[in-house]
Amino acid sequence: MKTILRVLYVFLTIGAASTLHAAEISVPETVDVCVYAATPSGLTAAVAAKQEGLSVLIVEPGRFLGGILGAGIKPLQDCPEPRSVGGLTKAKIFRLGNDPPTFRQNCAAWIAQEGIPVLFEHRVVSVQKEGKTIKAIGVEFTSPNENGVPSPTTKKGSEKRITAKMFIDCSYEGDLMKLAGVAYAVGREPRAKFNEEPAGVGPPTNWTPIDPYRIPGDPSSGLLPLVDPDHGKQRGDGDDYTQAYNYRFYVTKDPLKRIPFKKPENDDPARFELVGRFVEYLVKEFGDDEKELKKRLSDIFPGWINSGEYNYKRESLFTIAPLGVSRFYQDGDWTVKSDVWRQHLDYLRGLHHFLSTDSRVPEWFRKSTAEFGLNRTMHEETNGWPHQLYVRITRRMEGRYIVTHQDVLNKKTPEDVVGLALFGVDTYPVRRYVVADPKSGKIGVATEGNMFIGGNRGTGVPYGIPYRAITPKPEQCGNLLVPVCFSATYIAYASARMEPVFCILGESAAVAAAQAIRTDRTVQEIDVPALLKQLSERGQVLQWSPKTELQPPAWLPKGGKNLARNAQATASSTFRNDPKYAPSGANDGVIDIKSHGSRWVSDETAGPHFLELRFEKPQTVDAVRIVNGKADGHGSVHLPINDFVLQYEDAEGNWKDIAATKTVDNENPDFGVLFPAVESSAFRLFISNSEDGVARVWELELYKVAP
Repeated sequence: MKTILRVLYVFLTIGAASTLHAAEISVPETVDVCVYAATPSGLTAAVAAKQEGLSVLIVEPGRFLGGILGAGIKPLQDCPEPRSVGGLTKAKIFRLGNDPPTFRQNCAAWIAQEGIPVLFEHRVVSVQKEGKTIKAIGVEFTSPNENGVPSPTTKKGSEKRITAKMFIDCSYEGDLMKLAGVAYAVGREPRAKFNEEPAGVGPPTNWTPIDPYRIPGDPSSGLLPLVDPDHGKQRGDGDDYTQAYNYRFYVTKDPLKRIPFKKPENDDPARFELVGRFVEYLVKEFGDDEKELKKRLSDIFPGWINSGEYNYKRESLFTIAPLGVSRFYQDGDWTVKSDVWRQHLDYLRGLHHFLSTDSRVPEWFRKSTAEFGLNRTMHEETNGWPHQLYVRITRRMEGRYIVTHQDVLNKKTPEDVVGLALFGVDTYPVRRYVVADPKSGKIGVATEGNMFIGGNRGTGVPYGIPYRAITPKPEQCGNLLVPVCFSATYIAYASARMEPVFCILGESAAVAAAQAIRTDRTVQEIDVPALLKQLSERGQVLQWSPKTELQPPAWLPKGGKNLARNAQATASSTFRNDPKYAPSGANDGVIDIKSHGSRWVSDETAGPHFLELRFEKPQTVDAVRIVNGKADGHGSVHLPINDFVLQYEDAEGNWKDIAATKTVDNENPDFGVLFPAVESSAFRLFISNSEDGVARVWELELYKVAP
């Protein structure tokens, strides 16, 4: 039998962002695989399932593809070791673009090219099970508002029934998982439960001597908004708090792009009184140093500029998002979730208004802040607001294997690894609360829950996520995989919760689903060694075996003098205009992969980028060596330039490709090639793609090897 579903397909309009068009099409009543949520993980899962010969339907509660990667985060932003990534994540996700509209548009083109239908604006509301098997899910229409905030309700009477042999929950909330009756955890486990030293309640951070009470000095007057009482739990105890969420948003002062922040309706001036007291403290402490004061005030709003977009500034007592409300989102229904989402939007609006108008804020900063508005070019369809809140963590499945801090530290070696992860234990504050200074005993306000153990590279050695961590316990469900809200402790998830990891696990989940369908087994019963073999054949990286040193080309000893040393180096751009990364660093003869210095680094734009060497007189060249990439801090190199060609300038001033040097998907940080001799006064390395959008070259060397 077949049923008619109203399925939204994504079409592209030339020169504009992707738009949605509805079309009545006939689809099978039962698909092989239903992927819930079009997050990046959902996209890799859907495409992998389609490549495995299965029929697929994506159900997406919102209007857009791409999740948080279409709302501010860059594909490689939280991937410190791209060599640990393979499969569709490396081949597709990393190449879909580094700004929100480009990423969303390219996602749309990819899914359309694969011929995968997407049912937009439908949220799962029910699950029909027979025993441990999901037979069908019920989804109802729901539409976010004009700013992208999800609706608290669905349209009654709009329910559609989606049946499938396998379901993959790729949502950030784990809603399908919960409705399927699969066990999960929320909040912070106590330190003792899994023997995790960083777990549970942590020490106060950002303690500041400001009075938290409505009437200063009078606790009986009650606390001001935006601060919680201390719950009294001890260090290492568990609780229901979870780390902060926030928008990854873009602002501008350009009147042609600017959408003004609107003051929230019914905004209570007292809401930001504590921020006012914090500003007074900053002015008192740093008022004689305008540069430092500006930095401290900017940490409050617009926050920390990451890679063009603004993020939460964890070292500031106040910044761009409310604290303490994410704990209600993690396991709340959509009435609660929608309210928490709206609170983030209204908080940011109100904070902007406060810092633009309150007399305690220096006039020069008020004026500067008032000039900021949302950048319409990044989120045209949602009034400049990102369509996705950065929901860092919600429910975590309690599966057959729980990833813990011991895994993150590489103290465990599971045999069923279906993807690698690497990042420090990265938790943003969970709360802002009243606490006494441990030295003076004076009452003040602090944050708690913030840690970043090991920085973005963590231990420096990727660790494995087992297949058992993305599958439920067999008695709970046999045809569901969970690659986003996978089975992990709060601490371990804080390291593994990065989009590339979710994408890797999405692809692995789909391949496992395909095997389960073909062999008529549950996801727990499949042949795991066969799965791992197939994943490796698809290019997934399941074991860590990095190249630890540069390997110069074999012809280099015969190369003689590096001709590039005598050239004048120029480039298309320099990273943040920092002289340390000037093009002259690429022909100074210095290669030191233990540092980030003595190299050329481009800016963060999409490119293409180029590095030019110009000589006083023509040179005959028949070989090039390009030492490229980024030091990983462990004597190795990652993030190489991927697609490039060496060019020469002809007599008419035109740039011509040297065909033998044209390279696609380069992974070699010490690239070298011989080619038929070319004579010219200028050579140019033209770089059309690098893994994170930034080109990095330690040395561009030119030689005459042949006699």
